[in-house]
Amino acid sequence: MKITSVGSFLLGTLEEVNYPEKDYERLAAMAPEDYTEELEEMLEEARCAAQPVVLFGVCTTGKQDEQVVYVNDVPVRSALAAEKLGGRNRCFPYIGTCGKSLEDWSGKYKGDPLAEYWADEIKKYFLGRVLVEFRTHLKESYHLGGHLTALNPGSINSWPISGQEDLFAVLGGREFVEEQIGVIYTDSYLMLPSKSVSGISFESEVFYENCQYCPLDKCPNRRAARIS
Repeated sequence: MKITSVGSFLLGTLEEVNYPEKDYERLAAMAPEDYTEELEEMLEEARCAAQPVVLFGVCTTGKQDEQVVYVNDVPVRSALAAEKLGGRNRCFPYIGTCGKSLEDWSGKYKGDPLAEYWADEIKKYFLGRVLVEFRTHLKESYHLGGHLTALNPGSINSWPISGQEDLFAVLGGREFVEEQIGVIYTDSYLMLPSKSVSGISFESEVFYENCQYCPLDKCPNRRAARIS
């Protein structure tokens, strides 16, 4: 991952925007035999357009009560964040995205249900790629020996999606985030580009996943059993 500084924050981008062979084969398998050529063309277009990126910080946590924890002196209003982050010396707030250029590319396929599905999966793929490299960078560069996990606004009731406001503030504010990585949030706090994710990563001595507090038992993306 290539790391560059932007003020007191950092940008992480992929060194090479490509498809490892196994990933290409998996993505290409989305197409029925009669549509293979069309999907392959989309994959190449997306590779040329993709600029997935993560904006992140290496931040301290400060004075807290049961409902608020301060991250670089910015209040984050969440009981769970206060519980998990309070007393830690360091955390890593971040916003990752597939990139505005890839979002713009996908717009030309609006109205074609199959192509829209492929474009959505391709955007999801590039977001996933940059997040994997981001987590690897954190573990290697900051010598994290415990569990690296994250809290994400909107994933659980104890940190609702309105927490985007606090998280964007931690990372320099809405205008700064948009200027650096092209990500905004709407009046309902949904992020655009749609394949974007935000959170605060931290090292934990014990295993933790948001899924442990999520009531959707049949969620296909569940990563851990629910704590009853």
